[in-house]
This record gives sequence, C-alpha cells and structure tokens, in this order.
Amino acid sequence: MDDEHFPDAYQFYIANPKFLSTHPTAVPKFIQATHEANTWIAQHPQEVLNFYSKTVGLDSDIAKKYLDKRPSDITVKPIDELVVKIQQAIADTFFQEKLMPRNVDIAKAVWK
Repeated sequence: MDDEHFPDAYQFYIANPKFLSTHPTAVPKFIQATHEANTWIAQHPQEVLNFYSKTVGLDSDIAKKYLDKRPSDITVKPIDELVVKIQQAIADTFFQEKLMPRNVDIAKAVWK
C-alpha cells in the first residue's frame, strides 16, 4: 500500500482542551492571525528569505530553495465534516492494516 490510496493530507494545530474551554475566542483569533501571517509571507518573499536565512543560519540560496517549496495558498480553517470523514478513513485503514492497536473515533478528538 502507498499514499495513492489515501485522500488529501492535512496538517493540524493541537491545543490543550482545558485552554480551549477557558479561552474559546482564542481559536478564531489564532486562525485570523495565521491567515494574516501567511498573506504577509506571500507578499514579502525577500524579507521572509532574509529573516529565515539569518534566523536558521542557512545560506540564502539554500533557504530560497526551501521557501520556494512552501505553498503560497496556505489556508487555516476549523476542521469540518469532510476533513473528519477523510481522517476517519485513514484511521480505519491504519487499524485494518494493524498499524494501530485500536480504532479511533476522529470526531471525538475535534474541538467544537
């Protein structure tokens, strides 16, 4: 089996449930701030390159190659039903292939 059997992959931000219950407005603020940062990055490639190469300590040519691979249309949004369905299919496959000791219910892990 290889990754062609899997639907789109996602990246997720993970937060402490206690923090989320105490600060429920933090999620929309985080999403907005992340969107603004991604927009700024896309609009200021030279500044990002200068900052990144200095901060990480990479030669600017190497840093540019890395940054050029970064998607320009990164969208951060709350997890919706489609994402839950896709992730559940992946979890079910992992369980069936004995890559996980027990099956999981993805919907139970999603903050609402």
